[in-house]
Amino acid sequence: NIFGGLAGDFGDPPSPELAATVTNTMFMALVYRQPENPETGLWAGKAHKLSREIKDHNMRVQALINLCYYNSRSGDFEAAESIINSLQHLCKNKETTPSMYLMMKWMESTYLALTGLHEECLNIVQDALNQANSTGIHIFDFMFIGHTILSALNIRDFPTADKFLKSMASYL
Repeated sequence: NIFGGLAGDFGDPPSPELAATVTNTMFMALVYRQPENPETGLWAGKAHKLSREIKDHNMRVQALINLCYYNSRSGDFEAAESIINSLQHLCKNKETTPSMYLMMKWMESTYLALTGLHEECLNIVQDALNQANSTGIHIFDFMFIGHTILSALNIRDFPTADKFLKSMASYL
């Protein structure tokens, strides 16, 4: 048990907020770095519970993004689509930070690319890049550009793929 050893050494987190941060961070680390780890499913359950109970809006959004990625990567596109719908609703809230909004758009574009909805992916990515330009937050740009290239190639829009492939060079 990954966290069990830490909990034994350090005890339980001193507050519900810190416990939520630990849960979200552990699940994120497993999903993106060790998805095959047998404990990932256990942490997915904890993250799902967190997403229903946490009052911190952006923590909820982040937990749902991680769950959506987990479900998409696992091939459960029905669950991923349901989470995307929830995220779209949640991200209309003024409490959503610009970076969480962009992270949600990254997840949405990932889902659309994985499910072959490439035209929709291109539209979402354009919206996200416009938002990045208006907020000055460009941390996700290279991922959006990657999705643009992938989707453009899949619909045989080679000029768009070429244009964005050339722009990707600035991120190397």
